[in-house]
Amino acid sequence: MQGAFAGFTLVELLVVIAIIAVLASFLLPSLQAAKAASIATDCRNNQRQVYYGFAMFAEDNDDFFPFTYYWWRTLGKEGYLGEGELHGGVTTPGPSGWAHTERRWPAYRCAAETGHVFGTADNNCKQPNPVTTAYDSDLDHCSFVMNWSINQYNYYVGYGDTMLSRRGFGGGAYYNDGDGGGADAAPLIMDKHEPGWGWVGNYYEWNADTAWGITNRGWMYAFRHPGATANITYLDGHTDRNKHVFDGGDPNYVEVWSPSDPPPGGPGAGRGLSVGPASSGFGSPDNPDRQIPDFFQVAQYIQESKPDLDIRLFVL
Repeated sequence: MQGAFAGFTLVELLVVIAIIAVLASFLLPSLQAAKAASIATDCRNNQRQVYYGFAMFAEDNDDFFPFTYYWWRTLGKEGYLGEGELHGGVTTPGPSGWAHTERRWPAYRCAAETGHVFGTADNNCKQPNPVTTAYDSDLDHCSFVMNWSINQYNYYVGYGDTMLSRRGFGGGAYYNDGDGGGADAAPLIMDKHEPGWGWVGNYYEWNADTAWGITNRGWMYAFRHPGATANITYLDGHTDRNKHVFDGGDPNYVEVWSPSDPPPGGPGAGRGLSVGPASSGFGSPDNPDRQIPDFFQVAQYIQESKPDLDIRLFVL
């Protein structure tokens, strides 16, 4: 009879290891692609959750949008996106000493972010410019941006003569770049770019589809999902993927409302009552259940939140 099993020889072991390595090399790209697809799906789900935040805000505020500059903070602090979490100073706080102590909401996170240098020359919001994600940045807390054309220059109460945001979330007369499209063709939010100079309001505009935007605003950073695509959520609630126009994609920036149709009370208009972010305590003039501030309340709010602004109040 043959003796006890002598085991594998060294050559046989090396052959087995080589076969496993070859099989792993075939499987690894598939696994990486599956992981990237899963992250992209998670990002779309987060954008959809943010959309529901917009929808609930509009329902509570007579169909108004939150203001452009602080829409993410408004939705979060009003509780539309859950409890949130303390930012915790992922990056070193700047001279202002406040940004890293704010709250952020996981629904605003795109896990596909690889990080970028979100630097700034603004001494009020300066950080040491490490490579970080927009969600982890002391200055942004958000991986997504809102379509600028919705509120246009009505950034916040006190910016110019701004007293009103846009009304028409659920039933706007959408302009859609002259094509007469509806809510299904009206972008609301999309993946955020690298804005080029640190803290910039979480919004996007015309340069999203230009060579200038790529060079000066880091727009290719937004197209971080498989196939060099970005996630975009529209006003009807559906989420889609799109490439940059230079890679054959459709325009990512679409003017939902015409530039000749700004929200009332915007810069230069000098009229209107406030319907500011719900987190500020400002309500809608048509909703009796919301607080309506008088002009002195508006002035106090602006002084406390934006002490460097020149406050001007206008009577209807």
